[in-house]
Formats: sequence, structure tokens, C-alpha cells
Amino acid sequence: MSSALNDLTGMWIPDLHYVYGDNLKALGLDDNRTLDYETRLMITNNYLAPRVFEVTKIIDVSNSGVIKYSIKQDEVDETRDNIELGICDYYTKTGELQVKPPEENTNPETYIGSIKEMMLVDDELTENPDGTGKLKIGVASYFKGEFSSEFVDPEWHIELVGDNYTDEERKYYSRLIKINEFDHSIISVKPGKASSLKGKQFKLVVSDINGNYYATYDLEVEA
Repeated sequence: MSSALNDLTGMWIPDLHYVYGDNLKALGLDDNRTLDYETRLMITNNYLAPRVFEVTKIIDVSNSGVIKYSIKQDEVDETRDNIELGICDYYTKTGELQVKPPEENTNPETYIGSIKEMMLVDDELTENPDGTGKLKIGVASYFKGEFSSEFVDPEWHIELVGDNYTDEERKYYSRLIKINEFDHSIISVKPGKASSLKGKQFKLVVSDINGNYYATYDLEVEA
């Protein structure tokens, strides 16, 4: 923010809809274009003496993806403002609740992920409809993650399957399987040249950093 001699302050914020488009809700973000003329904001870290501002002007064309506001300082209204939550005009002028409590989400966002086995055909990767998850020692196999949102940053890892292994053995065998990422969603999986891998079963796992879009694919190193 920057101040001017006429007691107006300039405030710049990113236009989230310009950056993320209609995927805002999937990312858990709000459309901040709803800030309007005469909107009152509580901008403070000090709730003992909060500072309130009122929007006096909106300029959304100064730079692409940036919204500029002119704001002036206002007074806290203890009847209308909820200081504890940091929300202005939470109540009506008579002190009645104005902000409706959030409705129960009857259609929660679904985080769908899947893994498909791929194959090289004329130097191009295409889906392998007959994929069995069989891996060959020293040979790369290819897999693709598909997600219900295009803004997923996938994380891949390998897990050894079976109950008769120690933690050290699980780490050892998982490290023998090399994963290389080619682009946003395609990887290669290549078993190292260790005969002890033969017959071992693994689980290929993908998800985002929060554990959403979780998907698995069963793998086995051919004997």
C-alpha cells in the first residue's frame, strides 16, 4: 500500500480470477473481484486497535492481473463490525447478524486421479490398453497420471508390497526402482540390474502435495 496527501491510500492486489480463471474453487481460492465501491475492510494484525478502510475507487486495468484500489481510513463500528473475526459489516446497524453462516456443501469438490500404462509407438507415447504392470530388469516402462484438475503438481513414489519385509528392506528395494519425470504427468519406471528384484511386487503411487488426487498402479518385476 502507498499513502497520498489527500488521506487516500493506494492498495494493489493480484486479480486471482485473471491468474486462475474458473479453477478458483478447485484451488480453494475466492474471487477477489467482488470488492466493490464503499466496501469496508479491516486490515490489521492488532485487534486491540484495528484499522478499517473503505474502498473509494477501483482501477482494474492498470496492469494485467492486478487490481488497484483507492482506500481511505474509516472508523471501527463496534455495532456492525466483528473485531474478533476481522470482518467489517458483519452485523446490521441494529446489531443483527448480516453475514449468513456458510451452507453445508452438498456437492463437495472431488479429487479424481488415475494412472495409465503407456507404450512407445514410433517414438511417441500412447496408452497401452493391454498394460499388465509387468516390469523388466533394466528396461524403462512408462506411466501417465490423469487428474480432474489441470493445476495438479503430481508427486510420484514407489512402495514395496508384502508383509514379510523390514523397513530397511522396503527402502532398499524401492530405491532400486528408478523414476524419471518427463513432463507434468508422464514418468518412466526402470528397475535396476539387481536379480533380487525379480518377482518383487510394488505399488506406484501418485498424489498432489496434500494427498489429493491419490491413485495407485500395481507393478511386478518379471522373474
